[in-house]
Amino acid sequence: MPELNPLWICVEHEDEQTKFEYQAGVYVTKEGQFHVDLDERLAEIAEKMDGERHTAGVRLAFGRGKKHKVHGKVLGHIATFIRNCAQDYLTCEKVTERVIIYGHDLKVSIWVGTDGSLHTNGCHDTGGQREGGWFLGSDINASRSTPYFSVGLCAAVYDKTTYKRKSGNTVSYERVRDTPGVDADEDAPFVKPDEIVIQLNSFCGLEVNPERMDYQQMPYTAEAANFFCKMLLSMCRLAVEMDSFFSSPAKLANAIKEGRLLGPPPPKALPHSKK
Repeated sequence: MPELNPLWICVEHEDEQTKFEYQAGVYVTKEGQFHVDLDERLAEIAEKMDGERHTAGVRLAFGRGKKHKVHGKVLGHIATFIRNCAQDYLTCEKVTERVIIYGHDLKVSIWVGTDGSLHTNGCHDTGGQREGGWFLGSDINASRSTPYFSVGLCAAVYDKTTYKRKSGNTVSYERVRDTPGVDADEDAPFVKPDEIVIQLNSFCGLEVNPERMDYQQMPYTAEAANFFCKMLLSMCRLAVEMDSFFSSPAKLANAIKEGRLLGPPPPKALPHSKK
């Protein structure tokens, strides 16, 4: 597809202090259809504006990664559409709040009696009580099992920024760090976060990405961050103890002999267990 001279997009905000500009590649098909590169920053706005205030003869094509284009028969219409998107990008209200992103993943299957008692199965081992219901973790059902029962928890502190525009709101997240990031605003002074934020965000190997997965969130408080940090540390302590417990046949045999368990005791003796 032949490439034409690039299209220079330059839009100034009404305050005359900020502007949006980029050089867009322009291509044309043998049928006379123009394809113009769309800046990644305008992709979400363009999609909303195209759906709500459709520009005649202009359509979007979203490619892999950041290769988005605007198609049309009239180059001037495409340029107007992109400039409108850029103007909307500049005209926004920015609101930033600190939040705790958290989630849990439970891979267990247990019958819970109406009195809160736990039973391995609802068809037997219920002590004669058939009332109750299944508590099923994520991705477990009658036709789908899991090789291990597990209990998962994640939490991290992020700064959530909402950009309010006429075309609609967009949200971005930035993980709170103990040092300025590479993209930090040089004009904005860096404020070191609370020590508990640093602790909670320092768990190695725990990926919490609110832009990839649907987590829950709550406003940040030091008390809440301390709670989640202690919960995760408790789970890690249990993991360390389980590894020591089950990796040694001698320790395991001794624990079975003594009837010693890890973690909280079961809610009641199982019907078929020996006291």
